[in-house]
Amino acid sequence: AKAVEGILVIVGRRPYDIGDRIIITNSPGGEVPPMSMSWIVEDISLFSTTLRHNASNEISTVSNASIAGARITNCARSKNAIVHMVLKFHISCHKGSNTMARYKEGVEAHIHEMPNIWDSIFFFRCEDIDPDKEEVTYRLAVRSRYTWQLSSRVLQYRGELHQFCVELAFKFGINYNTPNPRSIMYYGGSLLDGGVKDYKTRVLKNDNIQNNNEIFTGLVPNNMALSLKTKSLEEKEAVQESDKYKRDDTSDVSPTEDRKVDPLSSRDKKFLSMIQEFHE
Repeated sequence: AKAVEGILVIVGRRPYDIGDRIIITNSPGGEVPPMSMSWIVEDISLFSTTLRHNASNEISTVSNASIAGARITNCARSKNAIVHMVLKFHISCHKGSNTMARYKEGVEAHIHEMPNIWDSIFFFRCEDIDPDKEEVTYRLAVRSRYTWQLSSRVLQYRGELHQFCVELAFKFGINYNTPNPRSIMYYGGSLLDGGVKDYKTRVLKNDNIQNNNEIFTGLVPNNMALSLKTKSLEEKEAVQESDKYKRDDTSDVSPTEDRKVDPLSSRDKKFLSMIQEFHE
């Protein structure tokens, strides 16, 4: 029965011809298989098909009965390949009503300059916005003039178009750069705007912090945090050492009772009380 089914597939359905690029998978749907799984049909008989693997150039023979119920994608018959690419922009790309519209017009103009390669934009849409990373993700799909039969050529032109899209983002000033990991360091000072609950980057920016006695406050990359902390501790130790010498110089002149000095200023106390109320 299986052999008969295989013959019927080849004779009746004729899913491929000699020279076609095909992809054979067991799943009826789902994700599109990559071109690395494609085969070139070398020979067809009633009972078997000879295939050449596109990536490794190896020759394989499979029975028609074994592929009768499989999903067979014929790249030669799939007209106008559609290529997809993921583009990442800085969140400032949405600052203004026509920034992304002008960006899309720039991509369309580039595509129209190569009518022998590209047909048109299939879609260009926003798929994700991450305010914490200040990252916006778009997906661009473009219809090619070629079929997936010429997959190497399609993938080459897709890479060139992707490179152009990245360069265009730099020209518009909306390119996305992955920020360095940052740590929150607070050694005093007060915020000009925002409360304790608003602790994210939009509030704890260096230009939003009022420094007291040049004590560092704000956000810094992790590789700077240790050096700044060490410098602060060294300065603190130097001040303590200087105070010690001052006390030694005046001890034999007029000894006085030790006075308790509160190390926290009124602003620091207010900040700590706000933190305690927030955690409560």
